Amino acid sequence: NEDNDLRFLEVKCGDRILDYEWVDNSVTIKNYECNEVGYEISKVLTEGVHTLEFEFGGQKAYAYNQAINFAGSEAVDVAITPLSETTFALAWVDFATQSVIFNVYNTSGVIILNNVIVDSTAPTNDSRVDIDRINDTDVVVAWIDGSESDISFGIYNIAGGNWTGVTDLDTAVSTVRNATDVSVAEMGSNFVVCYVDPDENDSDSYTRSNVGAALAGEYNMDTEILMELQNQNLQDCSAINSTAFAAFWFDDADDDVTLAIYDPASTTAIYAAGDLDTNVSGINGQGEKAQVAVTNLKLDDDAFAMAFYDADDDDITIAIRYANNSVRLAPTDIDTNAGTNSSIAIAAINNSDNSDNFVVVWLSQANS
Repeated sequence: NEDNDLRFLEVKCGDRILDYEWVDNSVTIKNYECNEVGYEISKVLTEGVHTLEFEFGGQKAYAYNQAINFAGSEAVDVAITPLSETTFALAWVDFATQSVIFNVYNTSGVIILNNVIVDSTAPTNDSRVDIDRINDTDVVVAWIDGSESDISFGIYNIAGGNWTGVTDLDTAVSTVRNATDVSVAEMGSNFVVCYVDPDENDSDSYTRSNVGAALAGEYNMDTEILMELQNQNLQDCSAINSTAFAAFWFDDADDDVTLAIYDPASTTAIYAAGDLDTNVSGINGQGEKAQVAVTNLKLDDDAFAMAFYDADDDDITIAIRYANNSVRLAPTDIDTNAGTNSSIAIAAINNSDNSDNFVVVWLSQANS
């Protein structure tokens, strides 16, 4: 019932909205044809299972949606990735249901795919999540499952189908104090999952093809980082191009932020770990609050940008390196009064003028 359960909004072929009419309480599109991904978009009005019937050429098919009301729920960890110019995916660890979930939206905020539960036993005190685009119709979700102490990933299409199953990369990731972190980054036909493992007190990663096949073994990027705080951006990874990725992390053991560059097919670093800042420790134990983020500059395919919160100076710093690890922009402060606690995110902007700009977002206590 359109008034009680779902409210129909539109049908699209790719990015094109199709004309329709109501016939006998059904949405009808005459002479329908589509050589791209087709979407039926409705607004969910009620919780529970909703069933949609599609009829084309005398054949019928059914779509099912399990809608859950998350109003007022706390999202403990959140990640986002663009899929196309008009769609994006949002993943989070949900406090109310103790689950890892993702949605797909269009840029008008309409839900295209609602509440895909990738893990229903992920206690929020111990779980983290990240998501990245593989192509216009597929995403890879990586998460730390606090109930089983696993680092896992799954590949999903935007209809919610998981066509690789769930793969555990590490089944002994201690989640003491939730001092964990996970990031996933696509690399063309491959992707990398980076994570912090309190069980071994280190920063690790694995690379996989876009069908889930292993490319190399475990990367031990740092064997002692001494993580302490919950829900902290301890490390991040980003593709530089299809043959190299950048790993960037906060090493609380040495109070520094560190960079290394790797090949997805080899656990030996192309450019070994080096520090961008050797004193982000702050005073009175503020160093454990440092945060990091990294992104590739996709139109270049030979450079990447980093940002970090320096608790020693209470500032936000950016830097840019080339794929050969040469300096394009030395560490530069963009906020010298961020305060004694902050968080940070970074992303490339692929503008139509073919530039390789990027955006940095952070919490500034001075402007809060």
